[in-house]
Amino acid sequence: MISLIGRRQWKSRLLIWSIYIVLSAGVVTMVYPFLLMLGGSTKTSLDAAEVTVMPRYLVNETALYRKYLEGFFNERSEAMQNAYGLWDATFLKVSLPGESSPLIADWQSFVADREKSENVAWFVLAYLQCPVSKNAVPFNLSKLRTELLRENGSIEAVNLKYQTSFPNVSAFYVVPANFLNRFVTSAATPFAQRVEEFSLAQPVMWRAYVDLSNFFRSYLRGEYGASIAALNGALGTSFGSWSDVPLEATRAEMPPALHKDYEAFVRNVLNPVFLQVDSGRALEFRSYLKAKYRGDIAAFNERRGTAVTSFEEVVFPTTRPRQSIEKTDWDGFLEGWTDDATGSRYQLPIEGIRLTGPDFAFREYLGQRYGSLARMNEMLGTAHSTWGVVAMPQQAAQFVDFQKMQGWLKWYFTTRNYIDVWNYLVVNGRGFFNTLIFCALSILAALTVDPIAAYALSRFKPRSTYKVLLFLMMTMAFPAMVTQIPMFLLLRELGMLNTFWALILPGLANGYHIFLLKGFFDSLPRELYESAAIDGASEPTIFFNITMALSKPILAVIALGAFTHAYAAFMFALLICQDPKMWTLMVWLFQLQQTSGQGIVYAALIVAAIPTLLVFVFCQNIIMRGIVVPVEK
Repeated sequence: MISLIGRRQWKSRLLIWSIYIVLSAGVVTMVYPFLLMLGGSTKTSLDAAEVTVMPRYLVNETALYRKYLEGFFNERSEAMQNAYGLWDATFLKVSLPGESSPLIADWQSFVADREKSENVAWFVLAYLQCPVSKNAVPFNLSKLRTELLRENGSIEAVNLKYQTSFPNVSAFYVVPANFLNRFVTSAATPFAQRVEEFSLAQPVMWRAYVDLSNFFRSYLRGEYGASIAALNGALGTSFGSWSDVPLEATRAEMPPALHKDYEAFVRNVLNPVFLQVDSGRALEFRSYLKAKYRGDIAAFNERRGTAVTSFEEVVFPTTRPRQSIEKTDWDGFLEGWTDDATGSRYQLPIEGIRLTGPDFAFREYLGQRYGSLARMNEMLGTAHSTWGVVAMPQQAAQFVDFQKMQGWLKWYFTTRNYIDVWNYLVVNGRGFFNTLIFCALSILAALTVDPIAAYALSRFKPRSTYKVLLFLMMTMAFPAMVTQIPMFLLLRELGMLNTFWALILPGLANGYHIFLLKGFFDSLPRELYESAAIDGASEPTIFFNITMALSKPILAVIALGAFTHAYAAFMFALLICQDPKMWTLMVWLFQLQQTSGQGIVYAALIVAAIPTLLVFVFCQNIIMRGIVVPVEK
């Protein structure tokens, strides 16, 4: 358009550069959104709102630490607040820890000694649940799922053995027991027991221990307000901060000003799994049961399914029972029960209750190691006023672990959404397999039926050729949605729903493809057919060895079109194949998007785009031929 001499003029150069700028802007407007989606595919609920091409956790340690904590505490910020004593903190606001704790070495030794014998109520396993980043599968959940499938062979066998009802492997999930909730009890089902066994078998570095001292302080904050000054004013204490408020194993060790709150907390808030009751209170417990059941031992036996002859034979459990009826009676004795007939009140004396938990066990370990609190303060340079304020250095110890595995964490956070999508679509679902079969059959049908029909119209030229072509082209005038309901009813009557036949037969012949092929076949030299006929070639020989052999460019275009149509099929595939075992890739993606977070959705779209991207890269000449051939004909 512009000659070489003309290009030397400044106006021509300005025009050329303007064209380049416009084209570059077009490239940016196409590539930049894709890069945003690529970056978003590695994110979770924590950083999904960040509109960045490069995820911040790859270049910023604080952002990486926040993502680490989000997964470590199973996306429950209240669990982090309890473990670290970070009141009102969220994963988005938490900062890197400041000074290290002198108790880290003692803590690491303590948890290592208890690795296989820990009480599962004392900790929650990290990376076991993603309630906010929906459909994400953290690595410990994936590990548990893999173990169960390897042990039992299928999800149906898992359901049968552990009394669960997971509809498929992708629906497998675990809700970690939160024993800070008073009403949560120890494992009462086979599946819960298996989860507990799995949790105990994992490394201690993935355990988030509950902190009863912080839980007590949280209770006080709810009663007196967030300010420590409000607590001091109400109780006449002089605590400098919330971390100075102690929680001792017994009420006798607590400051007198906190006795009332301590008892209310123990009786009505704290989960009884953290209580150890004095066995010497058996007589009081039996008196309580005798009053509650009106002295009717038969009614007691009937309700509990026992066969004791008197209430004096009833065993007093020093820990909360698992059975519902025994547990109800035990809780009533702990909280207090009033006999309406006599007005007498029966209640476990607070002096008979002792708290147990990871913080108390750690303090006991320190006491055995150092002999006394004063000696520990001297050796470690600390200034604890009482054992009740000695905190577990969880945050400091876990930050040390975090620093050692930053490289692995970056790789894990970058790839986990893609791994989840791959497992969902390929390993645990049949989306890719069904789509592969569908595409292969569609291509085979397009390269068989359409060429035969076009060959007949081109080779033998029947009188009704024009009418046939017009009829074939008229099928393109109606939207596909118009024919879906009649097609569904027809396939249902034929009993073909949820089969590959239902996917293939409605598109077995394509009017546009036949029209395109007929035009191409018409352009082939007629002399070739005449020579072949003279040499005695049969019609099938002429069709395959001459017509098809010389039509590879247009056949490639037809195959590409058949692949694209089959790969992108969604509405019709969903309508006629409602059985999940027959869902194609696009149907699986639709179902995944309905229940997943943004990162999973983006990763799924990118994974689904890879086959079409590869086709575009390696079949550009065919695509261009598909643009040129219709114009030529």
